[in-house]
Amino acid sequence: MYKLALLMRYLRRPVGLFPILAAGLGTYALIVVLAVMSGFGNYVKDKIRGTLSDVVVRANDARGTSGHAKLTRSIEAIPGVAGVSPHLSGKALMTVYATSDAGRPLVIPVVFIGIDLARERQIGSLGKSLTTGVRDFSDGVMGDVKLPGIICGGEMFWPLMQGIRVSLTAPTVREGDVAMSFRVVDYFRSGLSDFDRCTVYIPLEAAQKLTETPDAVTGFQVAVAEGHQPQIVIQRISETLSAGDFTVKTWAESRKALLAAIAMERIVWTVVLGSMLLVAGFAIMSVLALLVIQKRRDIGIIRSIGGGVGGIATVFVGYGVSLGLIGASIGLALGYLTVRHIGVIESVVLKYTGYTPWPRTVFYFDSIPCECSSGYMLTFFAIAVLISLLASIYPALRAAKLDPIQTLRWE
Repeated sequence: MYKLALLMRYLRRPVGLFPILAAGLGTYALIVVLAVMSGFGNYVKDKIRGTLSDVVVRANDARGTSGHAKLTRSIEAIPGVAGVSPHLSGKALMTVYATSDAGRPLVIPVVFIGIDLARERQIGSLGKSLTTGVRDFSDGVMGDVKLPGIICGGEMFWPLMQGIRVSLTAPTVREGDVAMSFRVVDYFRSGLSDFDRCTVYIPLEAAQKLTETPDAVTGFQVAVAEGHQPQIVIQRISETLSAGDFTVKTWAESRKALLAAIAMERIVWTVVLGSMLLVAGFAIMSVLALLVIQKRRDIGIIRSIGGGVGGIATVFVGYGVSLGLIGASIGLALGYLTVRHIGVIESVVLKYTGYTPWPRTVFYFDSIPCECSSGYMLTFFAIAVLISLLASIYPALRAAKLDPIQTLRWE
């Protein structure tokens, strides 16, 4: 009974507020920051996934590989393949004649991707990202000239309207450049501002004329049928295509560096924020060490009237764990409420300060992406309590080993 009485008495001491605050702040920061980072990471993965198919086939020769029709049929015949879209990509300078700067046309460096739009709709999410949902690259007449269509990224020179004329100038496999004019038929928004700022889609035939590589492609986007494993399909594609001519990867493998950077960033933040819990542990250890010095008389009296070593150690361990438990519980509750209502909190901050860490001009989401399961929250809570337990053991053992005769000698 004396253990509980001493524990409750010590918990009323103001000196315990600092370790409680440290444990609560550490738990809260871990939950909120990692929840937002998980949500944002998954958001970026979804958007990257939207620009790629299940399997990406790239020609090892940057100039492309000829015979795309035969290659397309060969890949389509592979079991587990649901759809194939040939691509021909390259770099070009796009001249915009409808907009001028000091009387001169606007010139933008772009990456063009030649596609079969009908096939692309079957294997990717390009159709969903189009602003008007155009069905094809249907040629448009401007004056007396019939021009092929072009689909531009929404960040490129938004909000120019459809129907304007642009031209692409690209280097060819031979010396010299080729220029072609196009009519803007639609805009797309993939959710990745950098991608939308420098990418255009044009008809595959137009891309082949622009690069003077008839019947050539630089790769294929392949959709895997439901119920089939991408790695098995990759192996079959590699066996079908000429060895050494193509590199076959999943969409995640083709963006391995970016996805690895996102994962590493999360690990770094976990370590940095986890150090706050270590600070809480050191605070608990310091408070307990001070308490042992201040309560030497109490310890001596309890030992002299029959209190055991285990009882003394239990009081101080219980005190340290209680500090960590209270702080972690507060951090868990506040973290859960913040994660659940982070959109409301952002709106209030934006209303009164005009600041948001997620400007909508850069990020296309309507609300801050935030994902954190109850399992993660309880894990952070348990870590905070475990650190407080470990930090309590050494001071508790010191208190239990005090000689009652020596502690009461000068009292």
